[in-house]
Amino acid sequence: MMRRARRVLLVVALVAGMPAALAAFTSTSSTANSVSTAADWVAPSVSSTVIAKQTGYLAGSVKQGGTYYVYANVADSGNPPSGISTVKVDESAVTSGQTNVSLTAGSYSVNGVSYNYRTALQTASSPLSGTKNYTITSTDALAYGQLQTGYTVTIDNTAPTATGVATGNAGGGNHGYAEIGDTITFTFSEQIDPHSILSGWTGASTNVVVELIDGGCTLVLCAADSFKIYNAAYSATLPFGTVSLASGSYYGCAGIGVLCGKTPTSFGASGTPSTMVQSTGTITITLGTQGGGNGSVNDVGGNSDMAWDSAASPYDAAGNAASGNTFTEGDSDYEF
Repeated sequence: MMRRARRVLLVVALVAGMPAALAAFTSTSSTANSVSTAADWVAPSVSSTVIAKQTGYLAGSVKQGGTYYVYANVADSGNPPSGISTVKVDESAVTSGQTNVSLTAGSYSVNGVSYNYRTALQTASSPLSGTKNYTITSTDALAYGQLQTGYTVTIDNTAPTATGVATGNAGGGNHGYAEIGDTITFTFSEQIDPHSILSGWTGASTNVVVELIDGGCTLVLCAADSFKIYNAAYSATLPFGTVSLASGSYYGCAGIGVLCGKTPTSFGASGTPSTMVQSTGTITITLGTQGGGNGSVNDVGGNSDMAWDSAASPYDAAGNAASGNTFTEGDSDYEF
């Protein structure tokens, strides 16, 4: 006990002899300077994905033997996230044997939606039909992965066809007379990819020019007049084909043979433009200001049945080219 007491007295003496700066201290703590972390143990997640053909605007369908891409939006989480390592798709139901295809990070857009991952160009098997499923597996830098299922793509091998054409009279307008506000409606068996009608078109309202063409005459008979659709610059026809109005009275006959042909009349080349808008299987064109050519056309006071000789270059969401068939009205009504 005496030895312990001496040691305590010695320590006290030593401390008492130290400078004040070394002998006095306090202990404090502050949560403001604390650091907390949470590991990234959550796998990346796919929020949206689609399969789309190689060229065009519409997505969600492919045809047998057609080329396509798989798109996906993938994000990683965590505090902080470790980052996405790999994104892979099992598309073997669409392309035989393709069970582990990589998607590459980038900036992509299809059908008006942006995606941050896409495969290289793929080729669908042939024959192929029905609705096919595919799955996506995403893995982060810490090797946490997630398989997501339930994604589908439609296999469409059917060519779109022309199923209807009609004109409409603007409210308060002259029935039987083509003028501003009148409409022309083209109907297909399914939605046509708008990009195949006009490069870069999404189906929203855009400017065009409509041209009414004199059919000319043979001897004293008026050949049927017709119309075509042009781009806004009036420099190239759009691939609708040609519509015969089944009447030559829009211009009338003023001579024999080639002498009676008149310069086409345009709608929307100047003044108020003609417009074109898509709604599923229909494309509606509204006439703009009449001008150019002869400046005006006749008021046709009789019924007729138009014949639409459609073009084969438009294609659908899967990339099937149109049949290029001819559709003839059967309602025997006034046009415009």
